[in-house]
Amino acid sequence: MSIDVRKTVQDAAYITVGVGVIGFQQARERRRETAGKISTQAKHTRENLRDLPKDVQTTVENTTKDVRKTLTTARSKARARAEALRTEAHSRVEPLVDDLRDRVEPLVEQLQTVPDQVKQVVETGTARVQELVGRTDGASRSAA
Repeated sequence: MSIDVRKTVQDAAYITVGVGVIGFQQARERRRETAGKISTQAKHTRENLRDLPKDVQTTVENTTKDVRKTLTTARSKARARAEALRTEAHSRVEPLVDDLRDRVEPLVEQLQTVPDQVKQVVETGTARVQELVGRTDGASRSAA
């Protein structure tokens, strides 16, 4: 059995070229697949970016609605609590005001009579002074 070197080298060259061609075809196919994946991802990314402002707007609108609802509820609760506190304060203060009124009104009535009493005392004092002055003047004239 003799080995034909020329034939063996030629076969090796064909095999090498065939492997190179197959490798090139596989690389080209992988490039096409990768380009397709990148194109698909780019398309999805563009769609997501296109829809993003709408999504953000929807999220902001929903959050705004939730905040308004929460504030409305809190405001209603605060008003109800304030009314309850007002009612409680009124129920506690009203008896005190009535008691104070019952105590102060007689004092006011007494104080209203004070000017008449003072006037009467002043008039009595004035008359007494005039009487004493009159006696003193009469005694002074008699002595002179």
